[in-house]
Amino acid sequence: MLAAAVIVPLWAGTLTDAVTCRDWEVRARRRWIAAIALLPPFGSAAWLAFGRPRGPVAIPDQPMHPSMYWAMQRELERDIAAFENGSFTTG
Repeated sequence: MLAAAVIVPLWAGTLTDAVTCRDWEVRARRRWIAAIALLPPFGSAAWLAFGRPRGPVAIPDQPMHPSMYWAMQRELERDIAAFENGSFTTG
């Protein structure tokens, strides 16, 4: 019972963290999400140790893969929509 009280919040927090990271901040983000979802204690520990971005991540210099342009455009559109709705928060 005590183990579940620790593992479930850890799993939920790391899964939420992996899902909300931007595409260009984390390499192989979908694989990290699958590892966290399918292997709760081990995937969560691996995410915290190796997968999570450590600090502010700079937007990569040219040349970028075309999918990165689309990911950045989606993020920008989402942020603009949130700003217009008044739900934009920094941090």
